[in-house]
Amino acid sequence: MKEDTKGNSENLILVNAFYTNSILLKGLINYLKKHFNVYFIDLPGFAKKSPPLKEISISLYSEYVTQKVEDFNLDHYIIAGISFGFLITNNVFLDGRCKGIVAIFPYINKNSLKLELGKKLFYNLMSQFFVSFNLSRKIWKNKIFQNIAYLYSSYPRNRVTVILEHMDGKTFFETAKIILNSNQ
Repeated sequence: MKEDTKGNSENLILVNAFYTNSILLKGLINYLKKHFNVYFIDLPGFAKKSPPLKEISISLYSEYVTQKVEDFNLDHYIIAGISFGFLITNNVFLDGRCKGIVAIFPYINKNSLKLELGKKLFYNLMSQFFVSFNLSRKIWKNKIFQNIAYLYSSYPRNRVTVILEHMDGKTFFETAKIILNSNQ
């Protein structure tokens, strides 16, 4: 294991939340790097550098994270999941090298979502529709959909742009469907 030049000895593996990635979380990562050796895992399909899975499921995301943890080849670490990332890390195989699991704004199940019932139903119907008719990737690149995303989102325009440019549409809608219906 290599220690960084700041002398940090604790390794922190961080797993992104739903519709975030290492680009959007750069500020958090830079802050944490002052205190830890940070190893960030972009879930498949959440960033261009992390191609989407052929099939989307909690178990396949967890297998992916398990493999990435192994690839880091660390002798000890703490793993942290942000929101949906916590659900994934909570299902990862962790051995004795893991010194702890941290939940950052933990997603527990669909009941832990901070969404009004009307929005939750709308998002669920929209996700079900795009997934069922295999329209996820087509709609994601559609200019009308993108303009609606800019208008409807409470996020700043530059954040929405990063999401639309870096995230895979199929991954977005299938993961949303899992989140909105999961009882795990």
